[in-house]
Amino acid sequence: MLLSRNNIIYSLTKKNTPKTLQLCLIDVKKTLCMWKNLPHLMCEPVDDEYDAFDTLSCIRDVLEERLVILSKHKLSKATPDMFPRLVVVVDELADLMLTEMRKYIEDELVHIAQVGRAVNISLVLATQNPLVKVCTSLIKANCPTRIALKTVSTRDSINILDNKNACLLDGVGCAIIRSADNPVERTFKSLYLSDTQIKEYTDNIKRNNK
Repeated sequence: MLLSRNNIIYSLTKKNTPKTLQLCLIDVKKTLCMWKNLPHLMCEPVDDEYDAFDTLSCIRDVLEERLVILSKHKLSKATPDMFPRLVVVVDELADLMLTEMRKYIEDELVHIAQVGRAVNISLVLATQNPLVKVCTSLIKANCPTRIALKTVSTRDSINILDNKNACLLDGVGCAIIRSADNPVERTFKSLYLSDTQIKEYTDNIKRNNK
């Protein structure tokens, strides 16, 4: 759950066009501003906790609309080309989970995580503060794929991966991934992207999608 969200956004937009991918960025700390005006965005990056809740509620509405379409087609799961893939990226989850909106935010995230995969909706949660109040048991139970860079303490590693392996990493881009389809943890090197590289990349996408 702790990985450079820029890497994920870069990879998704590199492999998908605006017609096949929609992004929703929730970014209270305003650290994803370099992705603003990207043609893949379904809305401008959300940078307020109350707007974040409203946005997640809108995502739930999209989810329910897609479920109705599935039902009409008598399908239990969408085909890859049935709907554009919608990826909701929440940067610094702690900024939402340590507020008075905590319970409402958790309910929306859990619902999207539980049902979204059936209708091509995915959820990416990132935090540098993986406390139990942030990475709750409900959220962890519904986010089977977890990624961690080097953590500052054993406690943080356990909160993310349920073991201390993340605090043993070398801290130079090394990360651990554990997914539902492969319970064996794998270590990999995370790609470093500078702000300059991201700007050049996004400018190129914007030019090509005018």
